[in-house]
Amino acid sequence: MKPVTLCLLLLLVLAMLSGLSFASAPGSLKAKVLDVDGKPVTGAKIFLYEGVNVRKPADFISPPSDQEGRVVVSLPPGKYRAVARIKQGPLFGPLTSGDRHSGEPTEVEVESGAEAGADFVVADIREIGQKRRSAVGETVRLHGRILDAAGKPVANAYAFASMAKEISDVPAFMSAWTDEDGRYELYLPKTGKFFLGANKQFPLPAGVAATVEIGSRPGKSDVAMDLAVTVY
Repeated sequence: MKPVTLCLLLLLVLAMLSGLSFASAPGSLKAKVLDVDGKPVTGAKIFLYEGVNVRKPADFISPPSDQEGRVVVSLPPGKYRAVARIKQGPLFGPLTSGDRHSGEPTEVEVESGAEAGADFVVADIREIGQKRRSAVGETVRLHGRILDAAGKPVANAYAFASMAKEISDVPAFMSAWTDEDGRYELYLPKTGKFFLGANKQFPLPAGVAATVEIGSRPGKSDVAMDLAVTVY
């Protein structure tokens, strides 16, 4: 092979490798994690998913957030769905009392060699329930016990309500975790139709449907109702 031809081939290969390297250069996500009062949260991790299913193990997980709530994670270019979590137990699996979650996934697009930004607010279900209750005007208090199939009280469960029977990751209204007596309190607007249920997993498993339908309650401020829990 002639030296000139060999040089041209080498230059072509180098150009291809250079282009490939540039195309696959990673980007990064710079995020900040806050609590419901706007204060920075230490120790939160960002879980990133390449598809719409955020109930499986994450494709990428960030380091923990620092004392200012800041976290940076390097990622291949692409579109992601991201949530922030603080878990006391295993890295994956449902949240339990004391764990915090940012709710519905945030869509993030990471470009090659560029930095994307996102903010997350993490809360436990008590905080989420209180925040959403404060955003509603006149409410009615639902209360009672969460029971298993044998009629026994269920601890560490919660009641939820949604305007749709098929529930998303974070329902519109939630109670706090139940105690050993299985008692819950749930505050709903007095008007409108809602679907109620109870569960021990947060966020809810895929395909969960509410079990009780309740309509408008004009003139009422207090409704007693026991709910059956779905245990997974």
